[in-house]
Amino acid sequence: MSKTLIISAAAAAALLAGSAFASTPAAKAAVKHGSTPEQVAANALPPASNVAPASAPTAAPATGGPAYAITGFRSATFGMTEDQVKAAIARDLGVTADKARTENNPMQGTTALVVQASLPPGPGPATVSYIFGASTHRLIHVNVIWATGQTPSSADRTAIVTAGAQLTSYFKAQPWDPKTTDRSGLIGNGQGLLLFDATDPKGGNVQVQLNNLPLSRTVNGKTETTDPKGPAILQVSYAQDAAHPDVFQIKQGAF
Repeated sequence: MSKTLIISAAAAAALLAGSAFASTPAAKAAVKHGSTPEQVAANALPPASNVAPASAPTAAPATGGPAYAITGFRSATFGMTEDQVKAAIARDLGVTADKARTENNPMQGTTALVVQASLPPGPGPATVSYIFGASTHRLIHVNVIWATGQTPSSADRTAIVTAGAQLTSYFKAQPWDPKTTDRSGLIGNGQGLLLFDATDPKGGNVQVQLNNLPLSRTVNGKTETTDPKGPAILQVSYAQDAAHPDVFQIKQGAF
């Protein structure tokens, strides 16, 4: 076992601020082992989470103002065209259109603009992917990903975990509508943590995930410790409609 940061179930529970860490079933991982940050962020809509809801709402209730709504990332709002998103990227991140690359996802029928920029609190540069729907060709999803090198040190992993906890605290403090759902728990065969997963009443969704981290948990009285290879990854995802994404689908009854 390499001498890297290991998060125990107790530590994870502290990160999740009282959510149902120990009892939640595993969800399918959105990040595969061996993927580079570019491959992960380029153009991938994660599957809808099947992690059980924690006690909701864990976030602060609205205090007279409007409830928090997921409308996009910074000034790049859902429904924008590619040109509008390019202008938003320049405003928000200081990245010009010629620095963005286009990625296609043949399976989902979507396209994405992908850029890199410095975005605290994550360590190092973030890879930001703006994904456009298969039929509307308008912004439907944004992924923000920070990743360590292929052989992260304990300090590297700690920086990723710390940033994940800071982002989770940020989202939990927002004035969510009482009807908002909040989920958290283990993902990816126990090698990742879904720190925050909230859906607003209109279907907008935001997730904070840690992936590829050594984790220690107790199952049926037996302690299991994972030893993943490759980069530690922190991902924040914003979806216009996580339950009904604008991706290519074969119509029911076509075959």
